[in-house]
Amino acid sequence: MDKALVARLEEVEASFKEVEQQLADPAALSDQARFADLGRRHSELKPIVEGFVDYREALSDAADAAELAAEESDPEMVEELRKMAADRRKTAGRLEHELRLALIPKDPDDQKDVILEIRAGTGGDEAALWAGDLHRMYHRLAERLGFKTDPMDSSESEAGGFSKVTFAVKGSGAYSKLKYEAGVHRVQRVPKTESQGRVHTSTATVAVLPEVEAVEVDLDLNDVR
Repeated sequence: MDKALVARLEEVEASFKEVEQQLADPAALSDQARFADLGRRHSELKPIVEGFVDYREALSDAADAAELAAEESDPEMVEELRKMAADRRKTAGRLEHELRLALIPKDPDDQKDVILEIRAGTGGDEAALWAGDLHRMYHRLAERLGFKTDPMDSSESEAGGFSKVTFAVKGSGAYSKLKYEAGVHRVQRVPKTESQGRVHTSTATVAVLPEVEAVEVDLDLNDVR
């Protein structure tokens, strides 16, 4: 690992300790917005700090095993220690790669909750059914990822499904997990509404928006006309 990367990781460690100290300060609880920001920052930094600790332990273990192998006279033990050193160096290499990826700047919206809207596209009633299928799929996905869903708005079609449905997905990292779902989703199948057994193509559009944080505005009534 090069010196620049080590220095960057040491900065992350220092920031993590500072965040922990601020979270332990009882005064932080008086400002819920700041406390929530500190909690998110803590969650972002913790995996990097733990990975750096594991990386250094792997390097130390590899060095210790290599040193013992150099001093050992038993051929079988030497072979075992060399294998241990190689395994720990391999682990260190994997951890270094993961740490480099973890330090890549992230989308500032990644940790936010999501507003997800599904609209039936071309395909008539079958498109509405397809939108309903997507709605159920995203609810199950959110549940599997440990997120909560809250309905916001919907317009059901006569044949079932939705012409439009909007709901919120709440949980840390919701936007990072769902943002790439945005776009047009297409299905080719024999719909329930088809009596001749013909394959139809139906589409639905999915919009994924990070939830906007509430902003307090002081309004002087003297400025209102």
